[in-house]
Amino acid sequence: MTVEGNSRTSLPVGPPFDHPPGCPYLCHMARERMPEPAGCAPRARWRGVAAALALGLACAGTARSADLARLREITDKWRQARAPERPLEVYLRTLVEADSLFVPDPGPALDRLGPGMRASFDGLSPLLSAELQAQFLGLSSDSLRAEWLRRYWRLKDPTPTTTENERRAEHERRVERARRDFAAEDPPGWDQRGRVLIEFGAPDSVIEHEARVEEGAGFVPARQQWLYLDEGWLVAFERPNPRGPWQLGRASTPLSSRPDISERDMKRLGITTRYAESALEKERASDLIGTAEDRTLLAEGDYEGVDPQVVQHEVRTDLRARALLRQRTRALAAFRQQLETGSERFLLPGAAPEPLWYVFDVDVFKGRPGRMRVEVHYQFVLQDLRFKWRDSTYVASYRSEGVLLDRSVREAARDEYVETLRASDFQSTRSAQLLPGQLVFEVPEGQYRLALRFVDLVSGQEGTYLTDITVPRFDSRQLALSDIEMATKIVYAGDDWRSRFVKNDRLVIPNPISVYQRGRTLTGYFEIYGLQLDAEHTSHYRVTYSIVPRSRSKSQGWFPASGTVERPFATESFTGDGGTTDLVEELRIDVGSLSADAYDVVLTVRDLVAGTEASAQGRFSILD
Repeated sequence: MTVEGNSRTSLPVGPPFDHPPGCPYLCHMARERMPEPAGCAPRARWRGVAAALALGLACAGTARSADLARLREITDKWRQARAPERPLEVYLRTLVEADSLFVPDPGPALDRLGPGMRASFDGLSPLLSAELQAQFLGLSSDSLRAEWLRRYWRLKDPTPTTTENERRAEHERRVERARRDFAAEDPPGWDQRGRVLIEFGAPDSVIEHEARVEEGAGFVPARQQWLYLDEGWLVAFERPNPRGPWQLGRASTPLSSRPDISERDMKRLGITTRYAESALEKERASDLIGTAEDRTLLAEGDYEGVDPQVVQHEVRTDLRARALLRQRTRALAAFRQQLETGSERFLLPGAAPEPLWYVFDVDVFKGRPGRMRVEVHYQFVLQDLRFKWRDSTYVASYRSEGVLLDRSVREAARDEYVETLRASDFQSTRSAQLLPGQLVFEVPEGQYRLALRFVDLVSGQEGTYLTDITVPRFDSRQLALSDIEMATKIVYAGDDWRSRFVKNDRLVIPNPISVYQRGRTLTGYFEIYGLQLDAEHTSHYRVTYSIVPRSRSKSQGWFPASGTVERPFATESFTGDGGTTDLVEELRIDVGSLSADAYDVVLTVRDLVAGTEASAQGRFSILD
């Protein structure tokens, strides 16, 4: 699901310093709220004994080191099972539906575009599907096309929680270079090399050979091959007419370096192509990678303002390129397949940060009038954070941020915070403990795209995740159940407890991975809405839950039936009453008798006054 929420001022996570005695969340590790960055709403700041780093066995759950691989495996399966993101066409279609003058089949229709919008379309068309092109061209005005572009790039942003759109900036750089380095007289203003550059970015290496006339062969066109080493692609171009544009075609020529660095490297070696006279200089000029001595010089030389790692990368590129060329046919076919599928290639600038593992889920509850409270719960492993020694303690900091985009691709809600964790001894920093966190948004019912970003501020590791969600409507007009929030601990909260995990009168420590070890108690939190009151202004209800394994067992007996059968499931119920139409309830299940497996828990509430029923469903897993 995807959720967005309005910017808001939040209380800090964790109990206050003067937490009541006996609370199970006190520990030797301190946690402090960091100041908010400029431009953000002011938030309360506090420092005290912390809950998150020391939620302990009873709170956040501690995973044995041997279980971490299993937890990650469960997480991978969980993410693969989630519904895929909705296509861009779905979000952009709402703008089309609102345009009463939209032309469903515009054809080329380029004359309908102003000069600036035509330039935008020319640069973007290699990335657009047929439906997206028809949407853009069919809109009735350039102002609507400008809004279409805003939505498109907002959806393509690889880091939606930040102000910078790296994908759009990279696209604009590619288009500028295509116009400059691969110019052509006819629209769109660049040849086929420019199109490939816009869609897939600059290659790692280029193979090029000038046009020539060979005895018995006649005119041999100029040729280039672009090598994308990580992807294993080879892109072949040729120039059939010496004065015409470059076209996609097969080629086979000597190896040379990337054109954007060849001139720089030749200058470092003291070679000027224009005045090359000796045979060696001419050879170096025609094969820009040069000799082994040249490559060594480039790798070892201490050039002012040049990162030696960049030069060394070019040396390694030479060897990798030669290996790729030995699989020429496969590499050509791999790129052709990529081109036909219309999939673009984009990498964030700079070295890719190491991914940071975490798991999250989304639960929806009733919020303020006309709003739903959307909670995103996450967990990460303490030892995945990097601690540094500072002021006689080990310190780690992380930022958690999330944003919800509505159907018009505008920010509907945002939540973020930075926390610092302190440990008095190194051993504590290597704990395999799962630490929980929570982001909260309040939005109306509807469909949203949720973007999450979790960053280790010390190591730079981060994880960004996008998904789509549907936020249902909860009110007191009819019986309804909220989502079931799986938890590791639920206790009654004092009036002075300040925590992100407090709602109503409970402190609920989330367990989004929904994994429990055998012998522990499964706990869940849910809310009931719309109960009817009897003549004494009291509500009466019955809660029934059923546990069903997701796997199916083989038939047993002397003559087992073919295939599989549903395994038995457990069912329990309890009754309750209250003085309001909306109530808070807990689910507590002893899972000691359950085998290691994945389970569904189906919750049904029956209003004993009105005779109506409502249901909700959750999932959990049991580990030995």
